[in-house]
Amino acid sequence: MSSGNENSNIAIDGPAGAGKSTVARRAAEALGYIYIDTGAMYRAVTWICRQRQIRPDDEKSVRELLEHISMEIKRDAKGQRIYIDGREVTSFLRTNEISNHVSSYARNSEVRRPPLQNCPFLLRSSVPDGEAVSLRQTLSPPEEW
Repeated sequence: MSSGNENSNIAIDGPAGAGKSTVARRAAEALGYIYIDTGAMYRAVTWICRQRQIRPDDEKSVRELLEHISMEIKRDAKGQRIYIDGREVTSFLRTNEISNHVSSYARNSEVRRPPLQNCPFLLRSSVPDGEAVSLRQTLSPPEEW
């Protein structure tokens, strides 16, 4: 299924509850891609904003925060882990607190800017297990977007 392009990305779109994440995870495993759960990325932004007491409608503060944090995905035997500024935050992302607030933060136009906006669900990578993928660098959309 190779197109000869080692930098190819696959995006999966569809309505909520359609099984996009399940298909994406399975396809990533089969193709040797890194699965990037954009929902988890929005949850990570929600978590850090709440930690820093930034309101969802405070676009200026959200923009400043996003310009100064580092978000990474690391793969290990347990799966993928999300790190913000070197701290693993994966376990916080599926809590009720985050679930109750993620849609408010996701509506913020600053949260929806690249690299989170238009980010592929699957990212081709030769990154070995245990190493990080920098979302800020890796997921910046190509110039033609």
